Amino acid sequence: MAIIRKVVLSAIFAGILSGIFLSLIQNLQVNPIIVQAEQYEISADVSPHGYADTHHHHDATAWQPSDGSERTFYTYVSNIFAATGFALLLISFMSMKEQSITWLKGGAWGLAGFVTFFLAPSIGLPPEIPGTVSAALLDRQLWWLLAVIGTGSGIAVLVFAPGVYKMLGLVLVIVPQIVGAPTTELLTFANNNPQAVTELQDLSEKFYPATTLTNAIYWLFMGIISSLLVKWFIFPKANSNAITS
Repeated sequence: MAIIRKVVLSAIFAGILSGIFLSLIQNLQVNPIIVQAEQYEISADVSPHGYADTHHHHDATAWQPSDGSERTFYTYVSNIFAATGFALLLISFMSMKEQSITWLKGGAWGLAGFVTFFLAPSIGLPPEIPGTVSAALLDRQLWWLLAVIGTGSGIAVLVFAPGVYKMLGLVLVIVPQIVGAPTTELLTFANNNPQAVTELQDLSEKFYPATTLTNAIYWLFMGIISSLLVKWFIFPKANSNAITS
């Protein structure tokens, strides 16, 4: 029970740090792109040309945080909650596999999380700016889940399984990509004004590299922080013995 308590406390601490860190680096490139794209999304709702979007209907009565400090606050809160969940997974697996862990190995764990939860799913479902017309939400969620489970399981097999089984890990990673993500044939937007489409296409091209770099740094940071907590807080004796031996 003491180990479980330490794992949970470590995940909360790592989640708070990582969530704040993610929110800060999102402000550099990701959030400005989202804000710019939202201007065209709003303009589509009031367009005098009568363009309609059946994929992205906005409920005028639905609550959403107002721009400014309220939106910033909820962004930080959601990022912290998500980071805490991811950190709990990382720290749990680290604690089971590597009690004597280094920050370099922690970084590797973090990059594995990046590939599992962002890079592999984004091959089929790249991050989208607001106003993008997409395939049905449930179909995208189910494929994302397939990609995460396949990639995560495949990486685990590739790293930890005996050599004879490693080919299975590669198959698990590749299968979701072979199945293919549910997507629209062409990149289209709710606002189909030609000038808006040109601007949105430019923003969309910038959005993928910006989110990819942001998530890579975020996961690397989380992996290192998580490994340090495993080393110094969860298993301090194991690591002190490793140092003195």
